This record gives sequence, structure tokens and C-alpha cells, in this order.
Amino acid sequence: MHDDDVSQAVMRWYRFGQRADNIEDQFMYFWFAVEIASGALKETGKIAHLCPKCNSALHCEFCNETPMRRRFATEAIKDLIFRVAPPGANKDELYNTLTKIRNTLHHGRRLNSIEKKLPCTDEQAVHVLANIAWRAISLLAVHDSDPSPDTPLTLARIEGVTNKTMVVSAHVVSTFPGGGDLDLAGAPNVDIRPC
Repeated sequence: MHDDDVSQAVMRWYRFGQRADNIEDQFMYFWFAVEIASGALKETGKIAHLCPKCNSALHCEFCNETPMRRRFATEAIKDLIFRVAPPGANKDELYNTLTKIRNTLHHGRRLNSIEKKLPCTDEQAVHVLANIAWRAISLLAVHDSDPSPDTPLTLARIEGVTNKTMVVSAHVVSTFPGGGDLDLAGAPNVDIRPC
């Protein structure tokens, strides 16, 4: 159901996002998946140029026509995010937050440079973007290619996508009985247990 090049590319970037160790890398990999999927899922045809002030279609009085253009990639991404956003979500805030993070990372700055300006944590943003990418993958499926169309398709979804590495070190001081020469046979047993 996903044997075309676009679906394969989207799933590849989604997989990279799942496996990445760095949260910024995860975000960009999931963004690549969303960007590619949105291009494939965008509506065909042309739309009118909009007035930057009132957002209505511009009209040429001389030609008596409305100039038309193809949908921009950013508009296709916005359409996809709006399409798959959970009901009740503030879609504008969601889109603006994700694009702010994308632009920050894309221009070489770090996520921590804008974290106080965001309405969410970096982990929440990555989780939301991963879910958008996941839903985009399901929208790309060609249901006519389903080898078992009468069998329900059940997909598992990972709830937490951020990967964290914890490094622990310990400084252990021990006294050996008997003083003098070091005899490891009489060393106390050191038992390490998680708290």
C-alpha cells in the first residue's frame, strides 16, 4: 500500500526521526517526512493570489481577471497540519509553533535559543510533529492495493518518540581490611541497584 517513491521517502525520514538520538535531529527528520508528504497530498489546481492586508483574492481591473498560481510548499504543509490536527486544537498556533522551530533549526540556531518563546516543550513539539508525520503516512496509503481489503488494518503507534541518553558515573571509595598489601580476595562486595 506504500510502494511508491514518495511513501518510501516519507517512511524513511520517519524511521530516521524515530532512531535519532538528538531531539533537534528528530524534529528535522519528522519535518522532512511532513514536507515530502504534504507535497504529494496537496490539492491540484491553482489558487488566487491573496491580498496581504485583508487576505481576499486579488483582482486585476485592467484584465478583469483574478491572477492564479500554484500552491506554495508552505501552504501545502499548513493544509496537511490543519487536516490531521486533533479536534479542538488551535491549528494556527500549532502550525506557527512548528514552523518557528523548523526555521530556527534550518537557519543554524539551536532549539534552546527559542524555548522560552514556545507554548510547549521541545519534547511535546517533536511528539506532535511525529504524529502529524504518522498520519501523513496513513493518508499516502493506496487502499486499492490492500492485499486483504476485508481484514482490518491495525497499526501500532509509539507514544513517546524522543530518545534520551543518560550517562551515569559513580565514585566509589572503599577500605580494604588488613591494611598493607592490597588483597582483592577480601574486598567488600559492591552492589549497584537502580533507585
